[in-house]
Amino acid sequence: MKRSLVFKNRISFLFGGAIVRAKGEMNIETAASAYDAFVTITIHGRFDISLCESFRKAYEGYSKETCFFIDLREIEQLDTSALGLLLRMRSYLGCGAKVVIVTKSPQIRDILSVSRLGQYFSIASTISPH
Repeated sequence: MKRSLVFKNRISFLFGGAIVRAKGEMNIETAASAYDAFVTITIHGRFDISLCESFRKAYEGYSKETCFFIDLREIEQLDTSALGLLLRMRSYLGCGAKVVIVTKSPQIRDILSVSRLGQYFSIASTISPH
């Protein structure tokens, strides 16, 4: 299923999923595999409250059996509101959904550890659907 989000009238398609680019420093890309078995949500630049609506739209509408990868390898800034957005996603999907946060940054891993988000999400350094 192709899914497209229109944000500021800019849209393109990649691997059957929609890429949504917001204006300025905030960017979110969503790519879905065949049959929406895996969805990768990639965030570029800042991950903060300004992405609330577009981040929510990136995961809503998919089956709760979908495996989600939240790719934070390209973010420059992560604030506490982003942690709240991740928890809101977890609440929406339920505790049975598989959600993997992908990051190579030791600082982001520390933030996730201190905030105990590792209890609610898997944390990995690469995207691996298997």
